[in-house]
Amino acid sequence: MLSGCSGRCRTLRTAACLWREGMLHLAKNDPVKAEAMQRQALDLIRGIGGFSVLQARIHNNIGVILSCAGRNTEANREFATALDLLHGRVAPETGLHTVIAKNYRSTLASQHGESTQPDMALAI
Repeated sequence: MLSGCSGRCRTLRTAACLWREGMLHLAKNDPVKAEAMQRQALDLIRGIGGFSVLQARIHNNIGVILSCAGRNTEANREFATALDLLHGRVAPETGLHTVIAKNYRSTLASQHGESTQPDMALAI
């Protein structure tokens, strides 16, 4: 055990490993495993409470995974949830908010027949 690292700290480290490894699975073309790991990380973060911005990043990752798998309606819901979590916490002109908003608009466009891809810049 790391000296001075509380249970909450260990949970955050575990969640970080899960979401990063999950995105590696997406890069290896395994979206099922990638999504499962993101959701596991999200459950851990929710379990300790707070961390809305971190939850938003994970929802963005899940949205990217779903969008890459052609599940745009579900992806759109994840991006919308991420934006809701950022509301009042992160300014709309910041990079995080901008990327998630672009991903949200991208999935809306794809639902109307336009060909677009999510921005994976913050899918880490």
